[in-house]
Amino acid sequence: MDPDLVYSRYRDDAFAEQLTAQKYRVFVAMPFRDRFSYRANDIYRDVIQAAATEANTLLGGSQGDCDMRRFDTPRRIDDQPQTARDIGGEIAKAILHAHLVVADLSFANDGVMLEVGAALALKPTAHIILITQGDPSELHFNIKGNAIITYSPNNGVGEIAKAMVKAAEDFEVRRTGYLTHLSRELSRDAVWLMNWYGRCRTGTLFRNPNGTPIATSLHEDVGVRAFLDPPQYDLNAASDAKKAEAMIRYQLALRELLARRLLWTDYQAQTPTPGTDSFSARGTRLGWMFVEHKWPGLKCPADEFLVP
Repeated sequence: MDPDLVYSRYRDDAFAEQLTAQKYRVFVAMPFRDRFSYRANDIYRDVIQAAATEANTLLGGSQGDCDMRRFDTPRRIDDQPQTARDIGGEIAKAILHAHLVVADLSFANDGVMLEVGAALALKPTAHIILITQGDPSELHFNIKGNAIITYSPNNGVGEIAKAMVKAAEDFEVRRTGYLTHLSRELSRDAVWLMNWYGRCRTGTLFRNPNGTPIATSLHEDVGVRAFLDPPQYDLNAASDAKKAEAMIRYQLALRELLARRLLWTDYQAQTPTPGTDSFSARGTRLGWMFVEHKWPGLKCPADEFLVP
């Protein structure tokens, strides 16, 4: 398990999935074996998964009809398909991709402690919920300083559920901060091209005579025009040197947006004849989340993610 390698390699994908997921994903670290009165599967089902169900009730009661996402069923690593793979790396990736981690520290299980260490390296501490059936003071000094919920098989679901809701609320706050930070990391041309695509796609920049948007995707002719002289952005009126400069700026900005998962390549095979296939770029869910955050007047079209 190499958390630093996993973070550097999968961070952007993980953030994109978290920001656009329909439900909060919860990774569970806990002992798998029964020990004394500890029944692992009962705890998994009747305490941790039950807490997620109660957390959804709390969200419903506090948020009314708002579109705040709900919790998916919490999952352990053994709920994933079992194949010959680097289990340590898979655990680290699962922790990184999850919105929050619930870790049962009962008996200070070695495997659980390893997973908690990875979680502390990969995630904000506000998104890690530590629980135990034992006495927190008996845990190692570098873990017992954290907030730990003491529970029993028949008591504690409510406290864990409240902690899940609090972690979700913190995630939503950080979500806004991430989108703001993302705009600061992008180049000026990349931000401009994203705005250009949003305006083209929603029809606020160019429209056909019948009122429909002139572009439903960011193909080359549309993208290059973003870097020509306003207000016409006319390819025909531009000099060869200006068009060449605009093409370079467009390609560099497009590459940057593709790398940050704000756009995706839309490839359409028209015929078997070489040279007739078409390529363009379209906004990802993360891309439209960025557009709506940066320019509130631009709203994702209802048909943007319809499968042809």
